[in-house]
Parts: sequence; structure tokens; C-alpha cells
Amino acid sequence: MGKRLGVTFLVVFALATPKTGLGQTLRYNVGDPLRFGIGYNTLTGQYAGNCTANPQTADIKPAGDADAPTTGQLTRWELSSEQDLSTLTEKLDFSASASASFVAGSASMSVDYMKSRTFNKYHEFLYVSASVANGTQVWTKPALTQASLNLRKQPLDFLTKCGDTFVQTITTGGELTAILDVTTSAQEDTSSLTVSVSGDYAGVAGRAKLAQQIQQRLANHQTQVKVFRAGSTGALPTYTADQLITASLDFPTQVAVHPVPLQAQLASYDTISPPTPLTASQQAFIKPLFRAYKKTMQNLGNLTYIQSHTSEFRRIVPQAAAGMNAASAANALAEFLSSSQSTLSTNFDFADLNIQEIADSQTRQEDYSNRLEALATGCLQEPKTKCSGLLPEAPAPIVNVVRVFGVDSAWNTNAGPVDITLDQAYVCKVENIAGDWKPGDGRTLACNDSLPHGVIQGHVVVGGFDNPAQYGDNVGVCTYHFLCTRR
Repeated sequence: MGKRLGVTFLVVFALATPKTGLGQTLRYNVGDPLRFGIGYNTLTGQYAGNCTANPQTADIKPAGDADAPTTGQLTRWELSSEQDLSTLTEKLDFSASASASFVAGSASMSVDYMKSRTFNKYHEFLYVSASVANGTQVWTKPALTQASLNLRKQPLDFLTKCGDTFVQTITTGGELTAILDVTTSAQEDTSSLTVSVSGDYAGVAGRAKLAQQIQQRLANHQTQVKVFRAGSTGALPTYTADQLITASLDFPTQVAVHPVPLQAQLASYDTISPPTPLTASQQAFIKPLFRAYKKTMQNLGNLTYIQSHTSEFRRIVPQAAAGMNAASAANALAEFLSSSQSTLSTNFDFADLNIQEIADSQTRQEDYSNRLEALATGCLQEPKTKCSGLLPEAPAPIVNVVRVFGVDSAWNTNAGPVDITLDQAYVCKVENIAGDWKPGDGRTLACNDSLPHGVIQGHVVVGGFDNPAQYGDNVGVCTYHFLCTRR
């Protein structure tokens, strides 16, 4: 069964947004033709033609009621850990409602990043943004040219040439935006990397706090930096993590001397000419396609990582306990791994990764993304006939593949019955028990043959030895080799 396509909404952050009743915010990227009156298609995330009359200097005024330019800088920094690709791409671009950007050839940085399949659930990703706004100006008397007014009577032609909005306010300043791709191990507790903080970027203390927060999260980790904005009109720099921190400390000073467009507010042409409902119907159809597309790209990012690091992964296979069917065993294991229940009510095994299964899953996800693109393209090209229907059912992602790691734990046999307790977040199986030991009668026994292998709740091993009077005569240390995944 498909899902009926409907309307959704997105909430985005805006810095120093003037209260003018305008539409969405558009962030500046290097090379953008951002200027007053330029058209913009919020559906595709692309700049369009200039269909407005030339703005007069006298009609460009500071935001608010004052006739004099505002003074000072409005500053803000943000550092957040991101587990969801959709949320991250919306932070990268204020123009988050550009639903068709994934098929329209948009130059959107967030779409490019989304399609790169870099984002995955096996690394930690930190979003860093430092914004400095010097001032905002508004075009107070916007108007269409006569030719554009005439073209407005042909909604699709007007949309193609002019977009559905135009730039009415521009804020100057600068923004330093980057994603930190932090390499983490399968065994690592990544809670120390989880962060969601923000603050005032003005003054030495504010900048130092941002630097300290970044340094704290990146200590002892390999990190790759992807810069999206650097507060300039030139080529984007390539930074190491340390260089990014250094650049952030001096950023407000550079912006004060060399400001660039920071962001714009878009106004609908409906505010200066008779309205047309064309774009609204396309948005309603394409937005759910875009949501599904972003989720598919995240699934493909996970699969791409697995294919590049096959030695890190195993299939985890549930074994039904007495009175439990296979489906119930699989559900019980899945719930335990997600930490939604504290008791493991089924057994399991780790099995070798099925490479073909991963490849087949990738093919299904790619086919689904292509189908979503085709539906969105049809709606863009033929809005009167191809903007309705059901959202295709998404292929199920692989859920039985886990990232694994080894843990060794030694047990001295003269201590008596085995009592090994691993981290409660671990879900482990005993691969083997290395070494030999000798009971008091002098026999040599293989640890792997005589010590208990059973793991309780995935992280506890107990038992073995049945004569308390002879524990002290035991000689030898047995080393447990566990294979584990982390909940």
C-alpha cells in the first residue's frame, strides 16, 4: 500500500529576520547572484530571472522604522551533533522548502552533500555555524515590470522564468559553516560527542567558548572538515579541525572589515501581483517525495560505509527460545539492541556478512530514489496532470547488520567459578577461550573445552567448576575472546 501524498511544513532558524511579513529565508553561498529583485524558485532551490523593476536607491531602507542604518553586529554560534540527514541538510540551507532541488539540478550545498552518501550512522557528525550580521536593508517599493505582469497570466511560463519569489531584504555580514565528520570505533561510547549548544559570538569570551566546545568533542579523534561557508566571496578554504578553530576566533573581525551578503528574505510575487496557486500544488505533491528521498540517501550512506568496511560488520541472527517463533525472536532482539527493553529474551549468533544482500539492498534503495526523482520531475514539467498519486512504498532497510568489535577478558582459574561482567551496553558472544589450565590432579585442560561459554543478557558470563574445596589448587589463566556489538 502506498501513502497518500499530503502537505508538510518545516521550521527553520533565521538570524536578524526583520518583521516585514516576508517569506522564507535564503542563505548566501559563494557565487550566488544575490541582489534586490532577483527571482528565486522555492520549489527547485534555484535562482531565476530578474522580473522586477530596477530598485531605486531611495527605496532601499534599513529594517525597522529608523531612517539611519543600524549599528553593531548581531552574532550567534551553534554546535550540534546530528544523527539525521534530513535535519542536517535543513540546517545547511535555510531554503529548506526547495523540495524539488534533488531533481532540478540545484547548486544547493545541502543537496550535493546529501547525494555524496558521506553521512552515515557509524560516524559522529557535528554541525558548526558562526554567524555575524552587520545590518539588514529592505526594498520598500517592489514592483514587476510590465512585461512580467503580462507573463504572469501564463503561470507555468512565469514560474519558469521568474520563480515564485523575489529578494526583498538583504542582510550583510558573514557565516562560517562546516560539518565535522568524526571517526568513532564500534566499541566507543559516543555520548561524550553528543552536544547541542549555542551562544553569543560577540567578544573574546563567546568565541573562546565555541573553540573550547569543539576541542572538547574532538579530543583523540580523527576528524574530517567540510567547509560550506567561510564568510567570503572567494574559494572555500580547506581546514583541519585545528585550523577551523583558529579561523573561528578571528571571524567576526574579518566580517566587520569585509562583509558579504549573509542572507536574504524572499517575498512572494503574490504580494505585488495577482496570486497563482501553481507552486502550492507542486509543493504539496513533491515535499513528501523529498522527505522519502532524504531518508533513502541516509540508508544509502549506511550501505556505502558497510561496503567500504566489511570487516567491521556481522549479521546478528536471533534464535527462537522455547515457545517463541522466529518473528518474535527477531523483534525481541531488535528491541533489546535499541535499548527499549532491558531483558534479552532470545539467544542469538553472529554470522558472516552477506555481501550480496548488501548489494541487493543498495540496488533497491537506488531504484527507489530514481522513482522518487521521476515522480518529482513529472510534477515539475506537467503540474496539471502529474502532481497527484500515492507515495511509493519504500524498500525495507537492512536491520540485522551490526558493527562489531572484540573484547578480551582474562579469568584466573584459582578464583573459582567464572564471573565476568562486561559493559552493560555490550551484546556479546564468546568466540573462544584461549589457554590451558590445570586442576589439582595435574591434568592439562583446554580452557575452550572446560569453561562456560554461555553469556547472560549479552554481557555476563558465570559458572564452571564444581568443587569449592579444590579452587585453590587450580593453575592457569584463561582468556575469553568476545565478539560484541554496542547497543
